[in-house]
Amino acid sequence: MIVNPQIYIDVAERLLQTEVLTNMEAQNPAIKYTCKQLYDFLEKFRGQLSNEVLEEITDYIGDYISATADCAILYGIQAGVALNEIIDNPNLYSQYMLDNFIQADNEA
Repeated sequence: MIVNPQIYIDVAERLLQTEVLTNMEAQNPAIKYTCKQLYDFLEKFRGQLSNEVLEEITDYIGDYISATADCAILYGIQAGVALNEIIDNPNLYSQYMLDNFIQADNEA
């Protein structure tokens, strides 16, 4: 199967823009806590660094978070495809597990 990477990008972009994900992020305690920590940390530099530099730092952090989220979504898509293949043909999974058991026995 040949996969068009643009399809992955389109799906990831759509998933990141859903109201469900926005609400999940807004209510997630870990995200809220770390966001406040980051904001408080950057506020310590207000006056020492220009607003432009602080905005640039914030942009880089946002870009990093976005790239990480994209990677996680693409991994999730691949996991979903793999699970679908197992559901469609459970014998593939059984054979994979059997091959691994045999290999482990041979290496022992």
